[in-house]
Amino acid sequence: MTGGMLRREPWRQRTVIVPALLTLLACTLLGTVGWYFLGVAIAFNCGMSGTDCGTVAKLWLAAAGIGVWVLAAAAVILLVASRGRPGVRRSAAIACWVLLPAAVGWFYLAGRLA
Repeated sequence: MTGGMLRREPWRQRTVIVPALLTLLACTLLGTVGWYFLGVAIAFNCGMSGTDCGTVAKLWLAAAGIGVWVLAAAAVILLVASRGRPGVRRSAAIACWVLLPAAVGWFYLAGRLA
């Protein structure tokens, strides 16, 4: 330790690539396959109960899909923003790890509210 200050090395690019790709993969699966199966489940429940579910269920279904795709776009933006800026990689990696459970939680919450 010289000069009283420790200099930390910037994080490597792969520390952002891994969580960003995992978040993008989870959001893509939830936004396509999960969204389709959620729509089928809502339609089945509405048909079996004999009542019309109305527009509330359809709006929450749309919110589930759109919300997950917005979080996927955020992961891509973080990945691109961290490519040329080593000082931002730590924050981008942490944000991508936070986006992953946020996407799953948002999809689950919107599905339960539909």
